[in-house]
Amino acid sequence: MRRVGHANYAEVWRSLETQLPDHDRRARERRQSAERLRGELLAGPAELWLGRLGDPRYQNPDLLEHLLEVCHSALPLEPIRGFEVSEVALNLGGLLCQTSSDQDLAESLCRANCLGSHACRLLGKHERAEALLGSAAFLAHNPVTRGFFCRACASLRWDQGRMDEAEALLHHAGRCYYEVGDAKEGAACFALLGLLYSEEEELSRAEHLLRNAKPGLDNRSHPWLTAEAYLALARCSALARRKAVAVALRQSAWRLVTSVPPEAVSFVWRDAQVAEALGDLAEAEQRFDSVRRKYIEKGYLPEASISSIHLARVLVRLGRGEETCDLDADLAEAFAGRPGLDLSLSMLQGLRKEAAATGNVEEEIWRFMPPTLLLSYRLRGIYSQPVPFV
Repeated sequence: MRRVGHANYAEVWRSLETQLPDHDRRARERRQSAERLRGELLAGPAELWLGRLGDPRYQNPDLLEHLLEVCHSALPLEPIRGFEVSEVALNLGGLLCQTSSDQDLAESLCRANCLGSHACRLLGKHERAEALLGSAAFLAHNPVTRGFFCRACASLRWDQGRMDEAEALLHHAGRCYYEVGDAKEGAACFALLGLLYSEEEELSRAEHLLRNAKPGLDNRSHPWLTAEAYLALARCSALARRKAVAVALRQSAWRLVTSVPPEAVSFVWRDAQVAEALGDLAEAEQRFDSVRRKYIEKGYLPEASISSIHLARVLVRLGRGEETCDLDADLAEAFAGRPGLDLSLSMLQGLRKEAAATGNVEEEIWRFMPPTLLLSYRLRGIYSQPVPFV
């Protein structure tokens, strides 16, 4: 067989292209064209992008779909870029709707509004996120767009502490996806619901949902969510004394760690919970302490306080309850004058007094302190970091 040299690769590729079915070749050409247009449209500062849409070259449905892909891929780590691209997509969609009533355009606009809403809530702009979801609601005409809309709305409600609404919306989103046979996105919705129940310490409900979601989770499209779902399920298994299952799930989560962004401090926090549930208190102490320091550095009071409660629990279990005084001092110094600091300090001081008086703290009190503290913060308008999953 004659070996193809480097000089012949282009010729070979052109030959293969001529043998592709017409629809495959046209789809490839359309995508390449959309990518070129996207590069030109989004060149330079974001302030210039919208002004370019008047050029008829850009009024292209394929470009709109490509912009939505770019927006989705920017989230959650680049919410500003995600919002800027969603604004361009919305404006382009509006222009296209002036000359077409294609149902696909309505679906694209629904997704653009939802992605813009995700970007806004990740930036803490809840009012703008609500407005975008209000626009998306009128465009969610089929199960796929309803699923996309309900999941976006659920994420905002979760951020706001409106947990019953978030729960109902995630249930509905999952059903919408399963209705059209999209097991991957349906599983993602139920994994999110399992994480919500984990935050609320409703562990039997969390375990049921996470176990059912696990076979459908796609670690390529949702690696961070999959990893955290495995850890949450591992904790449930460890607390139910199924140690071997918990260890296997934890190992599966760590195999995904290269796909999880370094910003995912919550991954280490969940792993610390698994270590504690497995009885590895020394490892749990190290991980909770690491997470707590990162949250303090970032200025996240609710997260720093909750990780302090978890660390205090481990110290008490290790017989070193007196060291919890240092946790108070660290928080008081890092967050002096911040609204909500009094809640954190009073809760830690109450724990320390009970531990000193009885030598321990009741399990139910430990378990429900974090969700109780989160609720107390939210009632004062103090929110923890947004749900990172889109």
